[in-house]
Amino acid sequence: MKRNLQIVAGFMFAMVFMFAAQTMMAQTASAQRASAAHDIRYYVIVAGSTQSGSWDTERVPNVERLRSQYGNHFAWFRDGGREYVVTDSGMLDELDKAMEPQKKVNALQSDVNEDQSRVNGLQAKVNAHQNDVNAAQKEVNYRQNIANRLQSAVTNGNNAEIDKLQAELRDLRTRPDVSQSSVNEMQSKVNDEQDGVNAEQAKVNERQHGVNDEQHRVSAQVDARVSQILNDAVEHGTAHLMK
Repeated sequence: MKRNLQIVAGFMFAMVFMFAAQTMMAQTASAQRASAAHDIRYYVIVAGSTQSGSWDTERVPNVERLRSQYGNHFAWFRDGGREYVVTDSGMLDELDKAMEPQKKVNALQSDVNEDQSRVNGLQAKVNAHQNDVNAAQKEVNYRQNIANRLQSAVTNGNNAEIDKLQAELRDLRTRPDVSQSSVNEMQSKVNDEQDGVNAEQAKVNERQHGVNDEQHRVSAQVDARVSQILNDAVEHGTAHLMK
């Protein structure tokens, strides 16, 4: 009976040792895969007529050339100085899903852009009105200048200058009348219009800040997920090394 117990105990020890060894091997393999996986920051995902991704502005990939080779649905990425392309439908579906948060941010940005375009239109109208005020002020200044010169000519008894300036005054009477008070009133209205546009611009700016914050959050999320998918593509052989 004692011998049987020793055999059972020895068997149990062997089983525990084998389980521990298998666990250590699995952990080692997992650690090796984790160390092999790394951030992939330069990639382009092409889907139909659209493209998205992240790339170095100094080394922009030739997407049109890639389209001519791989069609309108593929992913390109650079890893360790080597370039890969993915055309596997399963991987591309995963990448499309990974980009969903970015698509939502793009839609938000599109809405903000529309609002900004509307505010730009309001600003253009204010600018046109300000140009009208500036033109009216120029006219007032011109009339005042003639009046000042005429006063000086009268004071100095310069009849030739008086005749010339009186002719200019007669010409001015054929134009629409404008005064400094009317210009001031015009300017006041334009200032009110500008205040309204500034308030609208502040709303757009606030929305843009919100989109910027969301973009910052989503960029990290998307980049991490895309990097994981592309690392898996390399590991599983669905990413093809470009020559």
